[in-house]
Amino acid sequence: MQNNDPDSPPQQQADVNAAASEAQDTIRREAQSAKEALHDARDEVKRKAGEYASEAKAAAMEQAEVAQKDVSASLAALGGALRAAGDHLSGNDQRAASQF
Repeated sequence: MQNNDPDSPPQQQADVNAAASEAQDTIRREAQSAKEALHDARDEVKRKAGEYASEAKAAAMEQAEVAQKDVSASLAALGGALRAAGDHLSGNDQRAASQF
């Protein structure tokens, strides 16, 4: 005679095995989901870093262009001042100094 009692030891062991298998499956799915989320987050960080680097490069280039224009304007002003000084010296009978 076979015992069909759900609380019998073989049935309990089968229930435990089924629960353990289900828990393992759930853990595997959750681990895979976590890996995918981590991968997505890594890709997003990489993309954002690239955006920030591009923005920083553009800002640096813009500042360099402004600085270059400022230097050019300063050199032009210096050249004009040197010409004016040379003209002034040559007009005051100091030709040797004006050529310097």
